[in-house]
Amino acid sequence: MTDRELRYLSISELGKHYRSGQLSPVEVTRAHLNAIQDLNDRTHDYITVTGERALADAEAAETGFRAGRDLGPLQGVPIALKDLVDTKGIATSAGTTIWKDRVPEVDATVARRLAEAGSVLLGKTNLVEFAFGPYGLNPHYGTPPNPWDADRVPGGSSSGSGGAVARGCAFAAIGTDTGGSIRLPASFCGIVGLKPTVQRVSRAGVVPLSWTLDSIGPLTRGVMDTAYVFDAIAGFDAADAATHDAPAFAPCAESLHGEIAGLRVGIVRDPFFDGAEGEIIERVEAAAAQLEGLGVRVEEMVLPEAREELNAEL
Repeated sequence: MTDRELRYLSISELGKHYRSGQLSPVEVTRAHLNAIQDLNDRTHDYITVTGERALADAEAAETGFRAGRDLGPLQGVPIALKDLVDTKGIATSAGTTIWKDRVPEVDATVARRLAEAGSVLLGKTNLVEFAFGPYGLNPHYGTPPNPWDADRVPGGSSSGSGGAVARGCAFAAIGTDTGGSIRLPASFCGIVGLKPTVQRVSRAGVVPLSWTLDSIGPLTRGVMDTAYVFDAIAGFDAADAATHDAPAFAPCAESLHGEIAGLRVGIVRDPFFDGAEGEIIERVEAAAAQLEGLGVRVEEMVLPEAREELNAEL
């Protein structure tokens, strides 16, 4: 298996190779660090690369496997954090040069939980300055090019997280979403992004854009990979009051194998199909038809507020 091939495995596939001894976390981590070194001057996906930390994490994961200690699906998995997630002893800039030397003394809850799950921290990813903007532009640290067309933007504000995952420079990355900052780069980069309900994932230690709207979630290359990361970071945190009243829920990764027949999915054509390219509309309709073929009830939804907002801007 080439370095490129192993960088594009799913987390499930990677875990099988780890547990069979066919691959080692150190080997996989080195492959990612080499790719980042080769690409990052052009892609600007990472603001900070934590090479020494990554290799130490990988060695700890490998030692754990050899000793029979299994922390779960993220053990030995190289990941990245958006550079507004606080990391103890590692600069956290929020995409601005004003804070280029800001070094937190405590990990954000999401960073700590991922470390406890045995993941490997490759570094801190680029973003729109202070996470304020949808396109992924950053004049200070460079704008990551769209992984499919370098003349197009990657979407933001979690631009580096989306780019790093799509380019095989991380299996997963954490993003934040206030008005689309996980969903936009996921869409633009052709990967999976999850904006959880605000109360599901602690925001403690994450530089805020909006105290009431910010949400922390994963970007990965597959739905199951997203579930693994979400399960690791979700849950009650005394440091974030928004999580205190969250209802209990089963791990997402376990529920993905269930039957989907009978579920309901809404499709909102107005006003979102207005001016959309024909190919985009065809893909959405094809997805809806496939879901219907699997027994899902696809229902037309009406959001008059969306039309009102659009008309107000014109």
